[in-house]
Amino acid sequence: MNINFDTFGLKNPYTRFDKTLLTKNYNHIVNKEYWYYENTLPVFERLIKEYKPKTIIEVGSYLGYSAVNMGRICKENNLDTKILCIDTWLGSHEHWTCKINDYLPLYDYFENGISSMYDRFIQIVLSHDLDNNIIPLPNTSYNMYLILKELNITGDLIFVDGEHSAKGVYEDVSNYYQLLNPGGALFGDDFTWPSVKEGCEKFSNETGLEVEDIGVTHFRIKK
Repeated sequence: MNINFDTFGLKNPYTRFDKTLLTKNYNHIVNKEYWYYENTLPVFERLIKEYKPKTIIEVGSYLGYSAVNMGRICKENNLDTKILCIDTWLGSHEHWTCKINDYLPLYDYFENGISSMYDRFIQIVLSHDLDNNIIPLPNTSYNMYLILKELNITGDLIFVDGEHSAKGVYEDVSNYYQLLNPGGALFGDDFTWPSVKEGCEKFSNETGLEVEDIGVTHFRIKK
């Protein structure tokens, strides 16, 4: 199945920006725009080389750090992978409430009272020349789970890094595991967070499936 914006009845959002201008002038500020955890890259590289995914589903994309790096690694390994990025681009609970890392006013993410995160994500993807690989899907994780299920769209790799409450993690893992292809893997970040581990353990206890600690802060559930 050739997945593109038409699959979802969406217009291509990348056409609103000058790709040439962004590629030339935007790269120098990209690394300041999203979290950078250098220890995460080997996890992406290992899983992509192992599973050689045709489709990656990402739940929780923020400004595109994970999507861009997964897209880059896929290209380096000659994989024509589609990466479906699911996010509301409205900010998570911690973005709105964390006083130490108050990201919302730091980057003017709510310019004129409306979120500009989505446009920032689009610009970052364009600046890395990955607009043919990354498809942003602006919706809640549950709504998009229902949509993907109805469209019979599944993933070889599914990266869950959305809501970090125990309830949210449990629901995302439970729902998106259903969209995982046999032989694939669902993996996630922040396994050191008690709430993330609690949500994963609840899923494991109910299904009997192993939640594997694969190092750094990541977990994996195989199918």
